[in-house]
Parts: sequence; structure tokens; C-alpha cells
Amino acid sequence: QLDAIKSVLGKLEKYDGVILADVVGLGKSIIASAAAHNHSGNTIIIAPPHLKDQWEDYQEEFKLPGARVFSSGLVKDVYERYKESDKPLLIIVDEAHRYRNEDTDDYRMLHHICNSHPKNKVMLLTATPFNNAPKDVFALVKLFQIPGQSTIRSVDNLSLRFRDLIDRYKKLNQARRTGKIDQIEMDKEADEISLELRRLIENVVIRRSRLDLRTITRYKEDLVKQKIDFAVVEGPELLNY
Repeated sequence: QLDAIKSVLGKLEKYDGVILADVVGLGKSIIASAAAHNHSGNTIIIAPPHLKDQWEDYQEEFKLPGARVFSSGLVKDVYERYKESDKPLLIIVDEAHRYRNEDTDDYRMLHHICNSHPKNKVMLLTATPFNNAPKDVFALVKLFQIPGQSTIRSVDNLSLRFRDLIDRYKKLNQARRTGKIDQIEMDKEADEISLELRRLIENVVIRRSRLDLRTITRYKEDLVKQKIDFAVVEGPELLNY
């Protein structure tokens, strides 16, 4: 988690935003709260209703500067309050994949909030960044990156590269629906699209799995030292009646 906190702060500084995508159980909320504690400026937290109390506890525990917690169902309230903010904000969005559809009012308002001040920083928490279509991922990235002025230097033209992936994904879906592609070709193209998508956003994503914690030596040793382990998930057992 300490590595993630340092990485979050670095990416916020360099890219104005970060997608924190560690798998469930590795403490994304703790990491985000600690990073917010070490970041100057007012903090807004937008979280699902069932996590609002938890975030308010973290706000108190981590002494977040000027933090306010809003329910994800009340984005309009956040918009009305901060649409013309004259102070830079750190915006934390928990379960950010809820805002992957650019055609919704909630997305438009959230996008406006994130861009309400040139020095705003955005932290997106989601455990499923790669399970979405390229269009959905691009929508999340646009909450903190301006496609034509991208600070992701490894990508020459963010908008053009994403448009290409979105077109490929759309054609793949059309071919699948019409039966013009077999399973092997479909899997191959899907894997290539997924790999290119990862390359595009890897600089702004932090993602570790439980497998990483077991295989990276210093993480593994730290787990042993702290007597922490994860349950081994086994497949279902077939019962015949």
C-alpha cells in the first residue's frame, strides 16, 4: 500500500489523475485516503450510498483537508456546488466504472466538475478497468486528460489511438453478431485489442493482484512478517443427485 500511495501521488502530479485498480481486498480506499492526506487542497469524495459511512470514517481517520463525502446518486448536488470552483480540488470517485457512459447526465456533470479548475486532480477507484469496452475506458481517462493535450507522453495522439481501438472493437462485435468470424479469430482480435488498451493506459493505472503479492519477493516477505494470507479459492464441486 505504501508503494501504491507514492505511485498515486506521482501520477497525480504528472498526469493530473490516476486509475487505482487493485483487485478487491487490497485496500484501494485506504490507499486513496492516505494519498489524499498527503495532497494539499480540498478533497471531494463521490462514493456509492452503501460506502458513504465508510468514507466518512476514513475522512476523520486520515484527517483529510476540507473533505466532503457525497453519494454517487447526488452528482447533481456536487455539480451545483463545485461547477465554478475557484480553488483546485482533489476528486476521488469510488466505483468509477459507474461513470463510463459519456451519454449520461451524471457523466457530463462529473466531467465538468473534474475540469472546473486547471489544477484539479482526479483519483478513480475501480476493480474492473479492463472489463469494459475501449469507449468506456476512454470516458474515464477523459475525466483527467484532455485528448488533444495529453500529458501521457508515451501516446502520440490519445484521441486517435482510442478511436482506432473503438472502431476495431465495434467491427469485432458486428462480425461476432453476424457470424462472420470464428471463435479462434475472435479471441485473437479481442486479445490484441485488450493488450493495446493496456499499453495506452498503463502509465495512469495502478493495478496489483493477490498473485502479485504472492510472487513479488518483498511483498511476499511482508505478508509473512505480518502473518497475512489470502484464502485460496477453489472451483465448485459437482454433486450428482
